Amino acid sequence: MVWLEDPLTGDMPHRGIVEEEDEEQAMELAPQYAVAPVVQGAAKDATVVFLAGQAACLLTGAVLRQAQAVGSISVPELVRVRSPLEEEFGTGQQPVHTCTLHTLGGGLLLVLSPRELPAEQAPLWARTVLAELQPRALVVAATLPAMSYRGPGDPADEDLVFSLQTEAATAAAAAGGSGAVSTAPTAAGLPPPLPEGTMLGGLPAALLARAELLQLPATLIAGVQVQQVPDAQFLLALGQGLAAALRSTATGLGGSAAEAAEAALVQQPRGAALAALGAAADAVYRSSASSSIFS
Repeated sequence: MVWLEDPLTGDMPHRGIVEEEDEEQAMELAPQYAVAPVVQGAAKDATVVFLAGQAACLLTGAVLRQAQAVGSISVPELVRVRSPLEEEFGTGQQPVHTCTLHTLGGGLLLVLSPRELPAEQAPLWARTVLAELQPRALVVAATLPAMSYRGPGDPADEDLVFSLQTEAATAAAAAGGSGAVSTAPTAAGLPPPLPEGTMLGGLPAALLARAELLQLPATLIAGVQVQQVPDAQFLLALGQGLAAALRSTATGLGGSAAEAAEAALVQQPRGAALAALGAAADAVYRSSASSSIFS
């Protein structure tokens, strides 16, 4: 925060006054944090695949097969500035953050969250949704901004995709594999571990943290995103990581989970996958460009 002196008196604002203003604003916003999401039409005891963010959601159809929506998760969005419409017409004018639920068969549930959920709402969202769904395991695919990355390589020059697992996921994958004990994600064909110091926040972090507390097997695949609309090569790398995470999770669960995971994945040559991902990214680019022109 930049403190500017009063143009009339030349006085500098007192730190206590600034903190008091921030505290009042926080108190005004606090009730919005306590609004739990509403989950409709969800199946319990499924392996839940969360695609968080616009880039991750583009993987449907090219990496994960598309499925019909069976439910939704909705919660009023955090509004940091009071709207004149809210004062005139009430809180019904508050925008709603909505995710859609899709069944992939074989005990697999897909959750699409194309719009970012404010970080302040993510912990309660994760607690409520996981309590409602009661999943067997989680797979999360998301991206993080380049400014949050702390590790080797330059995301502007190469596609950087990493993985992060809960202890339960690491143990389950080792027990379901060949029997060799290994905690390295690359042993299961996953991308390398997320470098230490990299800042992961929002919904992906909340989901993984909650899964760790519940001792749920959970695997996160995170790509470092540079462009606002990522290209097909980046999306393919993210999709390959997602496929590896789904297979690794299925291996840990055993039974028919492996067959269900393979059935949920789109099997096609690399060129066809790149073409499908490129078309999806291009559609987003054209849509955002037209919106900026006519808004």
